[in-house]
Amino acid sequence: MKFTDFKLSPEIVQGLSDAGYTEATSLQEQVLPPALDGSNLLVRARSGQGKDGAFIIPTLAHLAEARKNGHQGVGAVILTASPPRVSKIDELLWVTGYHAHISSAQLVFKGDRDVQEQALKDGVPVLISNPRYFSELCKAGKVDLSKLQMLIFDELDILLNEGDAKHLYNIIESIPPHPYQVMAFAERTARSMEKVMGKSCDNTLLTIGFDRF
Repeated sequence: MKFTDFKLSPEIVQGLSDAGYTEATSLQEQVLPPALDGSNLLVRARSGQGKDGAFIIPTLAHLAEARKNGHQGVGAVILTASPPRVSKIDELLWVTGYHAHISSAQLVFKGDRDVQEQALKDGVPVLISNPRYFSELCKAGKVDLSKLQMLIFDELDILLNEGDAKHLYNIIESIPPHPYQVMAFAERTARSMEKVMGKSCDNTLLTIGFDRF
């Protein structure tokens, strides 16, 4: 399927084209319809299947629509395990979100604190971070998540295996009660996965590729 088949805005389609994406992968064909409809998802995915696009495309689509309705502030938080992953996702968002005027910011321990503080003050639409550091920012009251629309766990199995469950719980508890969409991606099951998804999802959870977790 071509990305135009998903009824994405011309700006997002152009951004995907700039990144070299013209046709959806098999994984994206499964994930995008429910994701664009706002469903909470737990998806089994491995490297090379188009996982990043599977969560970046819905993020851009939802935030672009929200912007038309006058919504401002942090709309999406993407949590991943390593600084290289944070940078890779940020770079892909920069390219794909350019024409839709959706920006992102990296929040990492060794990053420029002044730049990061300014991004938080400006309410950059998409924040990308690791759970431990983002949890500290939340506990310090430096992140306003009152308008959050999407919470994304990249490589959730790795996050949990590295002991980030408590940080994920802290982040979830920092989000003021209101509806938001959750998307999680993992290559395999991990201890505490069910608990994390249960805490973050108020509505029905759809699974793709997992019989049980």
